[in-house]
Amino acid sequence: MKISRIIAGAWFLLSLHSAACAQEPILERRPLTFEALQTLGYDSNLMRLPAETVLPAALSDRSSSYSRTRGFIAYDDTQSLQRIRASASAEAVRYDRLSLFDHEAAQIDARWDWAIGRPWFGTLEAGAQRFLSPFTEVRPFSGSKVILNMIDRTQVRFSGGIKVTPAWSAILGMDRVDRNNSDPSRTSTDLVERGYDAGLRWVPVPDLESELRWRRVDGEYAKRAVFDLFGDLIPGLVADNAFTQDEFTLRGAFDDGGQGRSEGSIGWVQRRFPNLKGRDFSAPVLRLRYTWRPTVKLSLPIAISREFYSVEQLTSTFADTERISLAPTWEIDAKNRAVVVLERQLRSFKGDAGSALGYVSAGGLNPNEIRNDAVNVFGLKFTHEFTRNWFLDTDFRSEHRHSNLAAFRFDVRVFLIGLRLVL
Repeated sequence: MKISRIIAGAWFLLSLHSAACAQEPILERRPLTFEALQTLGYDSNLMRLPAETVLPAALSDRSSSYSRTRGFIAYDDTQSLQRIRASASAEAVRYDRLSLFDHEAAQIDARWDWAIGRPWFGTLEAGAQRFLSPFTEVRPFSGSKVILNMIDRTQVRFSGGIKVTPAWSAILGMDRVDRNNSDPSRTSTDLVERGYDAGLRWVPVPDLESELRWRRVDGEYAKRAVFDLFGDLIPGLVADNAFTQDEFTLRGAFDDGGQGRSEGSIGWVQRRFPNLKGRDFSAPVLRLRYTWRPTVKLSLPIAISREFYSVEQLTSTFADTERISLAPTWEIDAKNRAVVVLERQLRSFKGDAGSALGYVSAGGLNPNEIRNDAVNVFGLKFTHEFTRNWFLDTDFRSEHRHSNLAAFRFDVRVFLIGLRLVL
């Protein structure tokens, strides 16, 4: 890592601190906040590869130290019944031994919680992000070619509701999400999703809330060719160029006076494809989260879920994902905070898509080729407050993924330390 980058980042933060100290402290809440962060870190397996993978000549190592410099600004203010929130961030990431993956990322979001009188309410949201494609599922190289793929994502959403009674509300919403890849070899996964939802919400008291919701998503891979020049489906193709997904969910949340908060939802999801009907699937979904606060300084968030998502493999149509996570948080004193992260995830890739579509015989598929993963995560985070504006953040994370397919196994350890300024 170049020492000049580290010095420049530190000098930038110290300059901001000098300017902040020259002002009188403002104790009241301000709508505008600013944050700057300089982080130094180490990643033992940046590309999330199994030990036996042969690297291209251009990639000298699996591990790398790195520097991340980030700036963040946020606005949050309420005037009468209207609330406006907006934020923007930008960061530069530089790697020592894997500088081919150096990149800049950015994000901007805005939200207006609007209301007309007491009965009418809703939201208007918009946002855009640019970030490096994660290495967890897709390798950043093909043969000897290294792939630096940046993802551009934009989203807009509008929702409107009416309070039929003080406790009952009806809500309608619509949204659109666009996701595009910078690398030409991955443009077939460029996706446009158009969503529509309707819900009925019941809030008899501020601490209790429930909602019955239906949501439909129409997805389109606009740059994916699935038909030949004669208009026929390309033989042997497993992927489709569109889908429709419906989800029915019953959700509830309860806050028991500060001692804990419970949130949960149960529902049914169904995904259908216009051309490859053999890939259709439906399944129940479950999401539970409970935060237990035995003392003022100690809290224990627990999350359990079972969800399904579509995959495009010859031997599977969807992944059945079960997850449990715990994050004990200890407010040691007014200036120190510690968090332990524990997570266990099981993923089973189900639905013999090849057999369903007639590409392989049902009895001829080797069951060992159907992928099953188990992921274990351990993390430890610590934050120390030097002053009202300056913070020290440290973070350690260890992740192990076992799979019955060797190509998807990996181990990784990540450590970082950062200096953060909040104004």
